[in-house]
Amino acid sequence: MEREDDQAIAQLVSFAEENSSDPGAWHSLSLAYSELEQWEEARDAAKRCVALDQHEADHLVQLGVTERELGNLLGALDAQSRALKLEPYSAPANTEMRKIRELRRRKTEAAEKGIPFDPTVDGDVDKRPMWGMVWTIVGAFVAIWAVIWLVLWLRGQG
Repeated sequence: MEREDDQAIAQLVSFAEENSSDPGAWHSLSLAYSELEQWEEARDAAKRCVALDQHEADHLVQLGVTERELGNLLGALDAQSRALKLEPYSAPANTEMRKIRELRRRKTEAAEKGIPFDPTVDGDVDKRPMWGMVWTIVGAFVAIWAVIWLVLWLRGQG
């Protein structure tokens, strides 16, 4: 299997270099490197991709994933924040933000307790609800209800 992986990567590298101005080619290469957990190479390809197209949230999410995997939480946070500015409801970007917050919390906790920091993120982080979005929906519902109530009240006054 490793030989097939090497061949596939070689073909993707060749394709990306031949199409060096195509952000999609670099994005695909970054994803392939990520699947193989070759994070330095994945980050390099993601950076080339984002340099060509800074207005695609998926490209920024991928850059953030590679930064997180390499332990650069500030770089990961920056990339995911930029992705969320482009697509506020991006599920992958929001999931990555939860992972980053969890890692930052664990890092702080480890420093306070003087214990080693575990940089891995478990799958439970992915399953947590997005409370920010839940409260936004609740707030919108309350606002709509208030407007309806006000309109009905004003009609009754006239």
